[in-house]
Amino acid sequence: MSNQWFNAAIQGRLKEQIAREQKHVRDSLWEATREATQAAKTGIRQATTSAGLGQRLANTWRSKEYQKDTAGFIYTKASYILESFLEAQTIKAKNGKKYLAIPTQFAPKRGRNGKRLRPANYPGELAFVPGKRGNTAMLVDVRKFTTGKDGKSGIGKARKTKSGAFGKGTATVSIFFLVKQIRTRKRVDLSMISNKYQLELIKKAVQKLNDPNR
Repeated sequence: MSNQWFNAAIQGRLKEQIAREQKHVRDSLWEATREATQAAKTGIRQATTSAGLGQRLANTWRSKEYQKDTAGFIYTKASYILESFLEAQTIKAKNGKKYLAIPTQFAPKRGRNGKRLRPANYPGELAFVPGKRGNTAMLVDVRKFTTGKDGKSGIGKARKTKSGAFGKGTATVSIFFLVKQIRTRKRVDLSMISNKYQLELIKKAVQKLNDPNR
């Protein structure tokens, strides 16, 4: 028994000393949990941006701390977007379709009526170009390449002349790459981050419990 506990017992203040120690343990564990939760959230956000997913998506990671339960909780407000980056997945064509259509850099941002671009609502005429082995293919169209007065280049819809031919500055380009399946890789490893900050929580808790100035 330490001198502090011995003196408290002699003076009849043992219950008071026990209450102080219990409060010290609760406060230390709560502060360690809160700090570790915030650090883990920051770590996940940094991992998200490092994976090339952007700061906006990284900022969807949020945290909550519960002092009564001495617990921390980290979640994302964009789970429907991030779930494909948290685990490696194989994505295959479904509903009787032979290929997955992946827009290229030459594709417009939106389809007809401003909807998400798909081959079915592409605002133009697509031509199918098969690949050599049948696993891949392309959908191509003629697009017009322009250069503005400010020197910036642009891509737009190509129009035919009266003769039925396309005018100058046009070229046939791939609008969609067609593949039978794609394999995505895990880009954010939450289990590794979780293990790291669980150890950080233990380290912080031990430091605070043994701090003589608390």
